[in-house]
Amino acid sequence: MANGLTFTPDMKHVFIGLAILILGGVIGVVLQSIALAMICGIVGYVWLIIGAVYYRVYAFNYLTGHKVLDDKIGFFSEAKTGTVVTTVVVGSLIIGALSAIVLFVVGAVGAGAFAVATSGAGFGGEPDMIGIVVTSILVAVAYIGFLLGIGGLSLVLITQPIIAHLVDGIQVHGAEHLDAIQQRSADLGADAEGFADALDIGGAI
Repeated sequence: MANGLTFTPDMKHVFIGLAILILGGVIGVVLQSIALAMICGIVGYVWLIIGAVYYRVYAFNYLTGHKVLDDKIGFFSEAKTGTVVTTVVVGSLIIGALSAIVLFVVGAVGAGAFAVATSGAGFGGEPDMIGIVVTSILVAVAYIGFLLGIGGLSLVLITQPIIAHLVDGIQVHGAEHLDAIQQRSADLGADAEGFADALDIGGAI
């Protein structure tokens, strides 16, 4: 305990990443080595991200392990940082590769369409304004579809696999007592609070 802060083992990789980043800055100033400073910066940044993931997984396991229902039902989580990091890295690589291919194809098609639509201007004629407008609309729609596709791929390749890993790693101890859990009676007058939240005049202003 130091100044009210507790340095737990789950934070070690975060501090290592920060230390590497600071070391890179010191090296860049003292040794006048930009290349070495950039290498330390990249390593420290990646280490910091992995350390943040490690902290989140450690915290999830810790909090799950300390949940107790009615002093009879407990939980245990064995989520692993390596699995989460691997899922994120592999999913990001797949999404990045597909994004590059789609952007290349859409860019090539869009550039070709614009070239055809404006080809008349190069020979003293008028550019095909309808073709330019239609091409612009199609490119905009394709870009919006691309963004939606990236969101869907992120959900399928990263978010859902991580959730599945977390769920599969949770164990319930004392599950035979789950039938004893009952919902408590509703509070009197609770409906007024919900109605007041629906009319958030201050938030609107």
